[in-house]
Amino acid sequence: MLLISCKVWGKSWGRLCITVYCDNDSVVQTIKLQKPTDLMMQSCLRELLFLESIYSFRISASHISTKENRVAACISR
Repeated sequence: MLLISCKVWGKSWGRLCITVYCDNDSVVQTIKLQKPTDLMMQSCLRELLFLESIYSFRISASHISTKENRVAACISR
C-alpha cells in the first residue's frame, strides 16, 4: 500500500516528510536502515527511493504495536 500511495500522491508531497506507522518491524527497519536482506524488500525499497527522489519527499517509519493498530488490522481483513 505504501508504494501505491507514493505513486498516487507523491507529486503533491514535494518537500514533505511523511511518517508511516507500521506494526511490521521488518518493514520499519528496511525503511529506517535501508539495508534489506530479502530480495523482494530490496526491490520495494529501490522503488520507494526512486519515487522519493523524483517527487522530492521523504518517508520515515515508526513502529506501532499490533494492539495499537487494531483499526487498520480490522480494515485489512
